[in-house]
Amino acid sequence: MTVTEAALREASSRNDELIDADLIRKWLACGLGWLLLFPTIGAFISTKFNYPTFLGDVSWL
Repeated sequence: MTVTEAALREASSRNDELIDADLIRKWLACGLGWLLLFPTIGAFISTKFNYPTFLGDVSWL
């Protein structure tokens, strides 16, 4: 192992200590949730604008 390889491994291990994998996983899950939720709501609203009788018996829409 050369000096450069040892330095790279040491730097990599220090960077791994700084990264909170659980926080990153939660952030990505939250982003995926919003990415699925709002386009679905938008599709319902768009359908409601084009077809006013769509879900017509639901009063709060």
